[in-house]
Amino acid sequence: MSKIRQIIQEYFNNTYSESIRKKFSIWLVDSKATEEKDKTLQEIWDNLNISADTSTESSYLQLQHRLFIGRKTYRRQLFRKIEKITAVFLIPILSVAFSYFYLKNSKLPAIENIEYAEYFVPNGEIRTLTLPDSSKVLLNSGSVLIYPQKFDGKTRDLYLNGEACFTVVRDENKPFIVKTQDMHVEVLGTVFNVSSYADSGNSSTTLESGVVNIRLKNKQSESILLKPNEQMLYNRKSGVSEVKQVNIETILAWKEGHLVLQSMSMDEIIKTIERRYDVTIFLNSNKYNKEKITAKFIHGEKINEFFAVLQQLIPYMKYKIEGKKVYIY
Repeated sequence: MSKIRQIIQEYFNNTYSESIRKKFSIWLVDSKATEEKDKTLQEIWDNLNISADTSTESSYLQLQHRLFIGRKTYRRQLFRKIEKITAVFLIPILSVAFSYFYLKNSKLPAIENIEYAEYFVPNGEIRTLTLPDSSKVLLNSGSVLIYPQKFDGKTRDLYLNGEACFTVVRDENKPFIVKTQDMHVEVLGTVFNVSSYADSGNSSTTLESGVVNIRLKNKQSESILLKPNEQMLYNRKSGVSEVKQVNIETILAWKEGHLVLQSMSMDEIIKTIERRYDVTIFLNSNKYNKEKITAKFIHGEKINEFFAVLQQLIPYMKYKIEGKKVYIY
């Protein structure tokens, strides 16, 4: 029996602290033993004999934004099997099992002595955070940032799921590194934006000023240097990355509360709107698959105003808003 399987089974007879659960989040984005982890968790998932109740949907939707899930493929499995298990059982299976593995088997030195903080931004909000080195972070809706309470090591490492704009205090002796499921973004002192939501098909880094060095996890031997007004866009499905010139004001429009759609698919629009307005959107048709929408909302439009405009762009679209739920037909 593998160590991972033993650890997951041992979880059911133990309780772990919040600090260990946070450290799990950091470990989970690591790409080591991905196939074995997924296989073991999938088998345990399939063997659970649990029925969902009326709170399953809301609990699971909250879970999506709380967990630092690093593999989109596993999230898709969760969506397909949502009717089988409630979020309350999913949380400990994922978090505690991997936290234990990380602490007991990681080769990182003295990890137990590092105190991590987790900063979560709910859907519908944008928040500002000051880091221990006085660097500033503006986090977009539905984002999670995990960082040491003190930058005592040789580098300033942070772990991001979501979107954030960093204004980094320069320290030539201590590089600032943002780690996501796809890439490591290293800087000394600069202003840049990272977008890496776990449920998105793409991730990106955009530079406003200074210089950033990017290393993709699937190409560790290669580095990508960005200059101001450049963006590195990574396609998770194809594994292909590209660097292009962009309008930095458009990329950072979310900082001012603006919403900019640039040739977005309906699937991308739904995820963006769910985060922005803190709603759940149900799409009951595949007839919008070929739609690509470009639009700009800069007047603080409410959700009903947004969909009124979207319907003008897609005249055959039908929708209904019921509280925190939106149905598209």
